[in-house]
Order: sequence, then C-alpha cells, then structure tokens
Amino acid sequence: MDVFGKINPKVIILSHDHTPETRLMVLVARELGITTVEIQHGIYSRKEKIFAGQYVDYVFVWGEYFKNLYLKSNVKHNQEVKILGYPISTQVQKPFQYNKRVVYLGQPLELYYENIFNLKKDFLQKLNSLCRDLGFKFSYRSHQGENLNLLKTNLPEIEFCPKGEKLETTLKNNDIFISFSSTALTEAALNSKLSIQFKNFNIPVDDFEKLGICRSFTTLTELKEFLKELKSLNDLERFYSPVNPKYIEIPSPNPGEKFVSLLKEVLDSKY
Repeated sequence: MDVFGKINPKVIILSHDHTPETRLMVLVARELGITTVEIQHGIYSRKEKIFAGQYVDYVFVWGEYFKNLYLKSNVKHNQEVKILGYPISTQVQKPFQYNKRVVYLGQPLELYYENIFNLKKDFLQKLNSLCRDLGFKFSYRSHQGENLNLLKTNLPEIEFCPKGEKLETTLKNNDIFISFSSTALTEAALNSKLSIQFKNFNIPVDDFEKLGICRSFTTLTELKEFLKELKSLNDLERFYSPVNPKYIEIPSPNPGEKFVSLLKEVLDSKY
C-alpha cells in the first residue's frame, strides 16, 4: 500500500487477476481508489466458466464474442467490458511464403485431463508420419506448461521447435499450424498463416470453423485429404481467410492508440 501511495497511479494494468498476488493488488488498489484493468491474455471458451477478470474494475477484451461471454456469465456489467481487439500488431504475409512446413502447437492438456498423454503421443506419431509421407516437414512447438523432456523421450522421431523460440519466430519460419484449441493457433490465423483445428480429444471445446477462425477437422482421414490438397499447391493464399472480426478485432488505427483511447474513456468516467 505504501508503494502505491508513493507512486500514486491513476490506473493499474494487469494481464490476469486470478492469482493470490494479483487479487491482493486489486484489493489494495480498490481501497486507495485506483482503477484496475485486465487485458485479455488468451482465448476463453463458452463451454467453460470464465475465471479471468473477476476482481478488476474493467476488462479489455479481444472482440464482441468475449464481451458477450462476460455479460452472459454475469461476471461484468456492460460498461465494465471494453473491446480493445487483439493487443499485438499483426503481420500480413505478402506474398505468401510456402515451404511446406507444418507445426503442431502443443497444450498441457495432460495436467487437467487423465489419460491424455498417451493419446497425444499416439496422435503426434501418426501426424508426423503423415506429414513425412506427403512431403511436409513437421515439428512440434511445446507449451511452457508441458514437460519437454518427457515429450522428447517419448517422441524421439519428432523434431521440436528450439526451446525458448519466440512465437513470432515460429510463425515467420513455418506455413501450416495445427492444434486442438491453442490461443497460439488463433494468433497464427491472425498473422495470415494457414491454421487448422484438429479436435481429436474428447474434451468440450469451441469449434474454430464455426467461429470463423480457421478450418476444423475431427478425423485423421479428413486431415490427410486436406493436406494432400495442400501438397499440390505452390501457395496457400486461396485457402486463407481472415479471422472473423466479431471474434477477434484488429484494433484501429493500431493496438496502442486504441488502448490509450479506452483508458481515457475509463478514467474520464471516474474523474
């Protein structure tokens, strides 16, 4: 509290408010009359309860879809949810580079669901073989929550993206991205990369194709036929379509200016 008193901020920006230390920060800020804002840091599903943004004064979300999730869940009132859009500048790939490189974007699902690891291992082995047979180079980008050593031990035949490689580097160096429901998959689509949702686990999840994010498949046969079609192409542009702006907006004129505008709107309503 003494630190906040010395700094005397008008607003505190958080990436989340669901850990003990950030909840305490929000509580102290509220006692001092300081406004708190959480910027959405990942995608949320309508099939799951929203745990983010429960304690802060305002939430800046990526699109209308997420604002509606907050309102339907009664987590926030209408005036407490502002649409910022995707908070990072996106890169439009022109002309489309196509080197037939496929990356699977990992998720630590085994931390939350039993018996997933063996299913994941089996699927990755099949996907790796499928890509190799079709002439695609395949690699796996692990999530920070996954046990990388365990993965490499169980999947010695699979190439992994370099540990610590930034997502923007992975996106720049590869062409096709596949995942179950990773936030990184939507980020790939936002950055003009061909993205594919593969719903191979019996876990409730939004359908990315219905939401207007990217293609979605449920069987390896479907995925194989699609990759076979991509194999014969020299570019991917005709298969790419922009992400539905009602799901994730691209801020205008840019993320920084849109953020400042919303922040001014919030502060003006208070002072």
